[in-house]
Amino acid sequence: MAEESMEARSAREAEMEARLNLSRSPVLRALFIGLGILFLGLGLIGVVLPVLPTTPFVLLAAGCFARGSRRFYHRLLNNAWFGSVIRAWYLDRVIPLRAKLAATGALALTIPLSIIYFIPVLVAKVIVGLIAGAVLVYIWRFPSE
Repeated sequence: MAEESMEARSAREAEMEARLNLSRSPVLRALFIGLGILFLGLGLIGVVLPVLPTTPFVLLAAGCFARGSRRFYHRLLNNAWFGSVIRAWYLDRVIPLRAKLAATGALALTIPLSIIYFIPVLVAKVIVGLIAGAVLVYIWRFPSE
């Protein structure tokens, strides 16, 4: 059984490595690295700003790094916070339950406070509420691990 799990793990790692499709053009590789850094930055901002979703930006960063830099791609895949989420999405099209609960909790805590105390315009309050609702629907429509 241990051999099967090692084989399964090797197959999964090979599948992640197959996603690595570096561009031949140095200009395109630089562009993909720049976009990957931008998307990763937006994802990191999304950790503290619940209206900005983290997971889609981190997945975009992984896709860009897969075309721009083997080193950045592997660093992101091996990251303690984001690596498991990226692998779960690419291999199984699932969002870990832990990530869903964290996102839901962050939205539940910050969106009402923002709407009540920090957003003065009614239209903006409605828009922020609708965006938060859309983010929750998007997250929860995918299966969990």
